[in-house]
Amino acid sequence: MSSNFKISGQERRDLKKLLNEYKAYEKGFWHYHQLDKDMCAFITPIGGMQKDTKAYPMSDEEAQKRYDALLTKINKIDNKLEEKMSKDEALDKLLALEKKLTMMFDSDVRVALALLDEIRKLNQNKDE
Repeated sequence: MSSNFKISGQERRDLKKLLNEYKAYEKGFWHYHQLDKDMCAFITPIGGMQKDTKAYPMSDEEAQKRYDALLTKINKIDNKLEEKMSKDEALDKLLALEKKLTMMFDSDVRVALALLDEIRKLNQNKDE
């Protein structure tokens, strides 16, 4: 067991991928918002932008709300990824794995003793 994080495996990889997508979106957010505003000003007639047209970009206030919501999502995912297991949780996970593997090998006592020995070694390494 190499991971001390609560979330591991495929779920962790998926969360990291989503986090990277959000961070990339955040990085260019204001740049692309300004581009939208500039293009709308360029395309619309001289009279200015009409709010009822589909080309009207989102307001700066709406953009700020979306940006704040994005930062909140990024912080939540970051916190999830940083959560670590306590020693008790790690030991419970190892014991559950031992029980599952022992049942898988039926009642092979040698396998159970070897797994318990490995659990004891891992537990000693954590204490040191």
